[in-house]
Amino acid sequence: MIVLAAVAVEAELPPSAYRKWQMEAPEALEIEVKKAMPAAATKTVTVQIDAVVTKVTRTATNLKRGSKIRISYLHQIHERRIAGPSSIPLLHTGDTVPAFLYRGNFGAYEPAAGGYSFSALIPAP
Repeated sequence: MIVLAAVAVEAELPPSAYRKWQMEAPEALEIEVKKAMPAAATKTVTVQIDAVVTKVTRTATNLKRGSKIRISYLHQIHERRIAGPSSIPLLHTGDTVPAFLYRGNFGAYEPAAGGYSFSALIPAP
């Protein structure tokens, strides 16, 4: 007799994984969100952000304080926790946040550190 059991997996990535992504992000900035444009609230929300760079820690694309950038990403809405990286948070007009980004194929910047792309650098262990 074979017995199969379905088990819900609820596992977040360890903070060290997000720190690694933050440290490897080509763009480490602080941005001020000038306009946030989430699409209709479904399970996957397409988000477009117009932002101004307020601080540059490192940049691979020669961004400077005052540079205007477009950020594009998908925000996943999960009914329950799932295994894998956390969802990238929704940003709102007026937010000033750290930003760990890379330049995407179509010129817009994209989150480089999953759910921690707009969070302070995770401290080293």
